[in-house]
Amino acid sequence: MQIKLYKEGKTPFYAPNLDFYKDKHRIEPAWAPVFYNPRMRLSRDLGVVTVAAYVRYFKKDRIKIVEPLSATGVRGLRYLNEALRDLDVDAELVLNDVNTLAYNLMQKNVKLNNLNAAVFNTDANLLLHYFSFRGKKADIIDIDPFGSPVPFIQGALNALKNGGMLCVTATDMPPLVGIYPSVCLRKYGSVSLKTEYARELAVRILVRHIMVEAGKFGLSCTPLFVQSSDHYVRVCCQVFKNRTKATKQVKSQAYVMHCFKCLYREIVKHPTANTCPDCGASVQYAGPLWPGKLWNPEFVDIMLEEYEKRPYLSTRGVKILKYIKNEINAFPLHYTTDELASRFNLMEEPSRKKIVKKLKEAGDSHASLTHFHDKGFRSSFKARKILELIQNHRF
Repeated sequence: MQIKLYKEGKTPFYAPNLDFYKDKHRIEPAWAPVFYNPRMRLSRDLGVVTVAAYVRYFKKDRIKIVEPLSATGVRGLRYLNEALRDLDVDAELVLNDVNTLAYNLMQKNVKLNNLNAAVFNTDANLLLHYFSFRGKKADIIDIDPFGSPVPFIQGALNALKNGGMLCVTATDMPPLVGIYPSVCLRKYGSVSLKTEYARELAVRILVRHIMVEAGKFGLSCTPLFVQSSDHYVRVCCQVFKNRTKATKQVKSQAYVMHCFKCLYREIVKHPTANTCPDCGASVQYAGPLWPGKLWNPEFVDIMLEEYEKRPYLSTRGVKILKYIKNEINAFPLHYTTDELASRFNLMEEPSRKKIVKKLKEAGDSHASLTHFHDKGFRSSFKARKILELIQNHRF
């Protein structure tokens, strides 16, 4: 295996030299003997401050992090090296991969960074089962697989301490965003829908799936932070032993009713209506999914504060956190300027920033941009009222 020295943030590490695993100009990390995707640096940058925020927000002086699918180990090593080194906390890190080449590479990277970490070479679910025993459970478990996280969620929930944080990344986007809704139904127990806000639906489907799996063990889940960029969605939630709340969360699942003719959308408890209440056209449904809050405002504030302390992190991450800070209390199921322009045959696609400004002037105080889509914005107004606003103003 050809390896190369890389650096992310303040952490150097060895990974496969991806120049040897490409087709013409396209690099495909999955072709390498050990998986390393440089495009996921943004996720790891945000992961660093998520861990730091967890320690600060919940006032932890000791913390155990388990990463069952570590590959090169770069994510976990960055957590130790960049999130926890400057905090007054006793940290324990566990890295694991079933791939022997990855195991050897992780050991090399731990030594390179002069860090203390336990490195395992076994099946991820076997490792999680081992840590599910009393006295061995983790404060943070980060599930970051190649593809769907579904096979690892139950094991992670059982291996987490009461009040611990579960972080789950999903990169199987086609099923989650409505391209393969039947696959989404099979994997996540929900039907996805290909809409302009499909990434938000994907996050809500994943949150609901985690809650259902947690409910089987009398555990409740509270979302702390969710995010979607590029080819992934990510959910970080706090998990508690609480049967009453777990039952309530499972019962609170809902559906999204969507009209592709007039862009009407609504969160409903049950999929009963067949026609749009605005225009009378046929409607389609996504779900079941989580209809509630996706972020903890104070937690996000601490993340943003921690991010701004670290100038070596990507500038894109701080922009995303600022977008999220503004959309926390906004109405769910965002719109996009390109879909509005296409659906209503607008001569020119409007500016989303100008739309948000006009929405606020019209009384929609929580109107905001969204990080889910670079042309997206949130509004409590219906599509027809937004269209009237656009037509009555020059953008």
